[in-house]
Amino acid sequence: MSAPWPAVAVAPGWYPDPVDARFVRWWSGREWTGHVQGAIASPAPPAVRRDIRTGTVWIWLVTLSPLLSTATLFVWNIPADVDVLLHDIARQAYDTGPFDTTILSIVATRGLIWYLIVLAVSALVYAAGVAMSARDAAVLRRRGVVDPFPWAWAFLSGSIYVIGRTVIARRRTGSDLGMLWVEIGLIVLVNVLVVVWLVVILMSIGATVASLSGGVISSV
Repeated sequence: MSAPWPAVAVAPGWYPDPVDARFVRWWSGREWTGHVQGAIASPAPPAVRRDIRTGTVWIWLVTLSPLLSTATLFVWNIPADVDVLLHDIARQAYDTGPFDTTILSIVATRGLIWYLIVLAVSALVYAAGVAMSARDAAVLRRRGVVDPFPWAWAFLSGSIYVIGRTVIARRRTGSDLGMLWVEIGLIVLVNVLVVVWLVVILMSIGATVASLSGGVISSV
């Protein structure tokens, strides 16, 4: 073969034939040889398996689990306790005796318990989400889905797994994107609930402070 190789060191091996790209030719490390064979075809992409059902109870649990964490925000009636605490502080401001911390201690204890509940539930939901994602991926493999979305992405976020899993499942089986839209809808819902929760708390505290300020001004 007279066809040259670029002026770089190239290890011996089969390479595309410089004369006919339909074949591969053996390069000895110094020159082309007369050994030729058919080009190695690229592996065909996996066929779409439309007969495989991709819905599992595990993916639904992963998708809906954030609602449980969000529900813990409403376990403690924060506006009511803050209202009682602010009124108690305002009342004691006019007393000459020692400051009574009873109500403050009660509210602080309730707040601590609520915070620990939120942490515990969030940790359980996170761990369960990872385990259920692994279970979901195993079920898809048993049903014949080739290379389903890696469940380890659930360590970052259950939402990442749900969205990635839905997209890959569609490529492998032609399934619809319904779960993806459910997940996006729940993300929006959870964020709206958190914002509303914060707004209600701030408005309640603001109303209490305004009423106490009005009472102070009228008493003066």
